[in-house]
Amino acid sequence: MARVRRTSRPQDFEQALASRSRASNVYFSVHHLARAPARPAGRFAYLGSQQLSTGRVLQQAVAVDEVARNGSRPAALADSGEVPQGLWLGMVIPKRYARRSVTRNLIRREIRAGVQRHAPALQPGIWVVRLRAPFEPARHVSAASSALRHAVRTEVDAVLRSAAHPDR
Repeated sequence: MARVRRTSRPQDFEQALASRSRASNVYFSVHHLARAPARPAGRFAYLGSQQLSTGRVLQQAVAVDEVARNGSRPAALADSGEVPQGLWLGMVIPKRYARRSVTRNLIRREIRAGVQRHAPALQPGIWVVRLRAPFEPARHVSAASSALRHAVRTEVDAVLRSAAHPDR
C-alpha cells in the first residue's frame, strides 16, 4: 500500500487551494498539485539555510531512515521540475463547519483513511481536502456517532473517486 505523507507548509496549502478544485461535492472539495513539497515537513526542516553563531552553515537536514530507504536523497526534497514520487495530504476543516473537536478529528481520520484506500488510483503530488459545508447536526446527534462516521466516509469516498478519475 502506498505511503501517504502529510503536508503542513502554508505555501503548499495556498498553492493547492488557489488551483481549480479537482473534484467536489456538497461537503468536500479536493485540490491537487502535481509536485512534491520543496523540502520535508519534518522536525528539522527549518535547518535548511540557517547559520550557527560559530559561522558554520548547516546543510539540509535529512533523516537517516530516509537516506537508507531512498538512496541519496529523500523523495520529499523533490523540487518543481521533477516528477513527484508519492502522495502528500493536507486537510482544511474549519471550526465554523465542525464546531466540536471530536467531530473535526473524526473527519480527519476518515479523510486519511479514504486517501489511503484510494492512494493507488490517485496521481502523485500534493492533495488538499477541504470541508465545504457542515454535516447536519439534527441528523447526527452525537459528534462521534457511527451515523456521522458512515456519512463522512461515504462522502469522502465519493469525492476521492471522482478526483482520481476526473474524466468520468
